[in-house]
Amino acid sequence: MDFAPNSPLANRISNNNNHSEIEKRRRDRMNELMGQLATLIPSTFRRKLDKLSLLRLALDHISTMRTSNDKELNRDCCANHVIFSDLLTLLKNNVQHFVAVVEISSGKILYASDEMRKFLGDGVLARNWYEILHPIDAAIFKKETSMECRGNVNNGDSVCETVSSSTGYYKQKVEWNLGFRRSFSCRLQVYNSKHSDHSEQNYEYFHCYGSLRHVDKPVLMMLLIKLFSSPIEERFQITVTPNGQIIRCGSGLPYILKHLPQDLTGCYYYDLIHEGDLLDVAYHHKQVLRQRDSREMNYRIRAVNKHCIKVNATWIPFTNPWNLKTQFIIINHRSSSVRRDEESSPEQSVLRQLLSSNKRSQRNYQEITPELAVLGVARLAESVAEAS
Repeated sequence: MDFAPNSPLANRISNNNNHSEIEKRRRDRMNELMGQLATLIPSTFRRKLDKLSLLRLALDHISTMRTSNDKELNRDCCANHVIFSDLLTLLKNNVQHFVAVVEISSGKILYASDEMRKFLGDGVLARNWYEILHPIDAAIFKKETSMECRGNVNNGDSVCETVSSSTGYYKQKVEWNLGFRRSFSCRLQVYNSKHSDHSEQNYEYFHCYGSLRHVDKPVLMMLLIKLFSSPIEERFQITVTPNGQIIRCGSGLPYILKHLPQDLTGCYYYDLIHEGDLLDVAYHHKQVLRQRDSREMNYRIRAVNKHCIKVNATWIPFTNPWNLKTQFIIINHRSSSVRRDEESSPEQSVLRQLLSSNKRSQRNYQEITPELAVLGVARLAESVAEAS
């Protein structure tokens, strides 16, 4: 049927044809862009993703990159005049370190730098991370690298849901807390030993600085720095509460006492002190709490290998300015000598301390606070019970 060229019906048909062509070009362009976006998706997916799934994955990736760039990859802690390449050069020339990427669930080593092969050998990628870790530190590593999972419930937002156009199945999106920083000490087996037992000489102390990521599975990107046995490491710091409970340990602790910081956190400081110096340390502890000033003293601390380490300790209390109460005490240690325990028995060393003429009077010892007295007596009672 022919219509007049300028009739209203002919104009309407012409406008509809133009609109259909424009919409077709838009759909073709969108499908082309979707195809380009689909090529960026890893080929591990078993089925072809629909358009909504592609948009969701793209949005998740952009959000993750923005979060990582804003919070995790910044260098606000570094001085502005220091170039990042110079920092890497200083790290490479002055610190024994290596970089590794480990899958948390299975312990598979996904990446190992060349420096890591110097410590663990050429076949490090074929080994399991949990086999390299000290058996005691494996549980601590899992605890430190645990990731929290939360479900994002938002019924009105289609981006927060995985929608399949073929099956019509709605799967709630699961978000992983990405970019969690981790910092802890651990022991790694650096020498290939033929013995089946885990001897201490096969392990070296490392401090791990890592960041959690979730690609297909949760992984940990780690920078591990070997703790040196140098004059700097002869000093270590322990922070305790007013009643003597350890709340923080310094990085120099492993090489001096052979303890990891996480092993002592939550324990009492008096468990480390030699029995012969308990009363003397308790007296100084009381004076620090009473006078709220720094005090310096010498005493012995026990290490894992049953050696006594003579330390010069400086107790520095921190007073809360609001309530004028001691919040915590920082104890800076400087080791002076390492020797074996020459005391015949703990109770004899305490008696020798009490009967010494140059010691303080018995009245000063009786003024010790109840908490400290209980700690000292409990420690002495345990030693007497073990001796008997």
